[in-house]
Amino acid sequence: MRRLRQQREWSQEELAAYSGIHHTQISRIERMQNSVGIDMIEKLAMAFGVSVGELLD
Repeated sequence: MRRLRQQREWSQEELAAYSGIHHTQISRIERMQNSVGIDMIEKLAMAFGVSVGELLD
């Protein structure tokens, strides 16, 4: 997720705005301090414009 965000030159706040997930949650996910449910995975994939499978690869 961090790699995709950085490739797009998005801040965590921008990804939060695009995905509807709070920026502190984005930070925790990137630092692997939080587990991620399928609903969040789907929101992130939609924000990046990729499939869930691509996001998880």
